[in-house]
Amino acid sequence: MNIGFRIGLLILALSSAVRAAEPAAPPYFELRLYAVTSNKMDGVLERFRETVEPVRRRHGIRTVGYWSAPGTTNGRAFVYLMAAAATEELQRLEKETEKNGKLCSGVVALKMTPADFSALK
Repeated sequence: MNIGFRIGLLILALSSAVRAAEPAAPPYFELRLYAVTSNKMDGVLERFRETVEPVRRRHGIRTVGYWSAPGTTNGRAFVYLMAAAATEELQRLEKETEKNGKLCSGVVALKMTPADFSALK
């Protein structure tokens, strides 16, 4: 092995050790509540099942859960909790899945960090 290659391996090993010693970024969660447009819940569920969730998995984004709930003024609510931020690819997919019209009439997004005593950290 030549000396340049050995130095390169040493630098790579040291930089990995430094990154491992750095404190982890604080946990980040996002809760989203969608007011689903009348009779569009199937489209919302299809979007998240077929396009959004596979992209999230590919990017290492963990979705804690998905829920639907009755009781909004225009129909149902769709709710999810994820453990990372949206990517440009997910934003593009949202536009593509709404080419035949909006699926939701509004969204509330709450960016949250766990309290020090929270089980989700």
